[in-house]
Amino acid sequence: MPPSFNRRHLVKYSLASLGAITLGHWRLPIPFLDGPREALAKSSLSSSKSGTLFGYRPFSQPLFIPSIAQARSRGTLSPKPGQYPRNGGPNGKPRAPRGRFDDVAHGIAPEFDGRVSGFPCPDWNRFSSHAHEKEYRIVIEETVQQFFPGVDTPIFAFRDAFANGPGRTPGPTFLSRFREPVVARFENHVTRTRGPINTTGHDTEASLHLHGSHVPAHADGAPDFYVLAGEARDYYWPNIAPRVTQADRRARTCDGDFDPAWIPSTLWYHDHAMDLTGFNVSRGLAGFYLLFDEREEQLIAGKVLPDSFQGFDIGLALTDQRFNADGALSYDFGASGFSMGKDRVPRSGSRWPS
Repeated sequence: MPPSFNRRHLVKYSLASLGAITLGHWRLPIPFLDGPREALAKSSLSSSKSGTLFGYRPFSQPLFIPSIAQARSRGTLSPKPGQYPRNGGPNGKPRAPRGRFDDVAHGIAPEFDGRVSGFPCPDWNRFSSHAHEKEYRIVIEETVQQFFPGVDTPIFAFRDAFANGPGRTPGPTFLSRFREPVVARFENHVTRTRGPINTTGHDTEASLHLHGSHVPAHADGAPDFYVLAGEARDYYWPNIAPRVTQADRRARTCDGDFDPAWIPSTLWYHDHAMDLTGFNVSRGLAGFYLLFDEREEQLIAGKVLPDSFQGFDIGLALTDQRFNADGALSYDFGASGFSMGKDRVPRSGSRWPS
């Protein structure tokens, strides 16, 4: 590789190759991609100027590197994980929501506190006998971010409640260790009445999915397992892998060894709400989740691998976006919204970073 070859060249030539495949003989004959694409391109300010957008010169702003999610020790969250203050309603049902985040709707995964016999497994936590070691508190909010200098674009963002500053996209990066269980509390502040930024005028549901993880069903982000607007939900992520036994390649017990082929490494967390996943993720609800096992920790300690976030282990999140003339993100809920018809590819929350 020539010395002058850098990250920018890699992205440039990779996208050029993708474009050649897409526009060449291998292009899929999808009807709605033909015809409307040219009209869509002409309707965007992104194609009205050559070389600049909103007066911005490419590759002149620094790459945004997400902050590291701040973990707190076990016992920090209030109420405690799994505590469900809304119990006590009529006929054994929960009381009606009060619009308070300390309601922590829907409790926590039953594997967390032994409501499923035999769980949590004793070897899920290699640091102590407790169900979890670390706690996080993340706020889902609407705010603005500058993809282009001087242009405020409304976004949905994950904000670390244990740190300073507004939410950004990508959200804070989780640094976790294999078999070190955590509880992440997500509070949904995207309501019709909360905050100075409210471009939708509606309450917006969310559901958090840790993509590529092996977690209890309660914490897997099923589309209708909502974090409702104005409420909070606890996610129990044990940071484990599927097990292997001679009789069952996917044992659902505490027997057998963790399958080393399925120990996750680079993951991402994102919204997964019913009928809203595409919109919410496009608006910014996504972030990195990096998981380190014992072997990788040994290699880092031995200086064989660089420590994460020391200038070498930096993830790049590529998003397919179209911007309106006022700088807002455009989202087509129709069929064409699924096409490769967008014209700007922000990298980790910046357009054309240096």
